[in-house]
Amino acid sequence: MKLIGISGLPGAGKGTAVEALKKIGLPIINMGNIVRDEAQSLGFKITPNNLGKISLSLREKYGDEEVAKRCSKEIRKVTKSSSDVIIEGIRSLQEVLYFKTKFEGNFFLIAIKAESNIRFERLKNRNREDDPQNREEFDDREKREIDYGVQSIIDMADYTIINQVRVLDLEKKIIEIYRRLP
Repeated sequence: MKLIGISGLPGAGKGTAVEALKKIGLPIINMGNIVRDEAQSLGFKITPNNLGKISLSLREKYGDEEVAKRCSKEIRKVTKSSSDVIIEGIRSLQEVLYFKTKFEGNFFLIAIKAESNIRFERLKNRNREDDPQNREEFDDREKREIDYGVQSIIDMADYTIINQVRVLDLEKKIIEIYRRLP
C-alpha cells in the first residue's frame, strides 16, 4: 500500500490533481473535509475565517498532527478494499512526519505549485463557499497556510509539479508520477 500526500498553497491545483487520480480508481481522503466536518458538528458556518480558527483550535487542543490522526482512521477503512490512498491537503511538517512514521517507507509527498496571481484567480472562479472573496482574504488564507508550514513541506516534497496553465497537463503529470512510484 502506498499513501500519496498532495500539498500546495490555495488554488495551486490540488483538487484537480486529486480528481485525476480518482478517475483512475484511487480513493481520496481530504484533510480539509476533516476540518469542515468539525465546523459543521460545532454549528459553525463554513467560511475561510471559521475554518482557519477551527483548524488552529484542533491543533492547539490535540496537537499539530490531529487532523492527520483523524485521517488515519479513514485510511484504515479505505485500505481494507484498496491498495493505495491519496491524502489531499497536507499542511504541516508534523502531518508529514506523522504519515512518514505511521506508513514508513510507503508515504510519498507530491507538491503542486503555481504563481500567486494564478492561484487567486482560480479560487475566485471556483467559488466554493470557503474560498476568499477578495485579495485580502486570499492573502490572509495564504499567510495562515504558510504559518502552518505548507511552504516548508512543498520544499521537501518527493515530487513537484508546476501548474501554471492547462488542466490536462496537470492531470497527465500527476498520473505519470503516481505510476512511477516504487
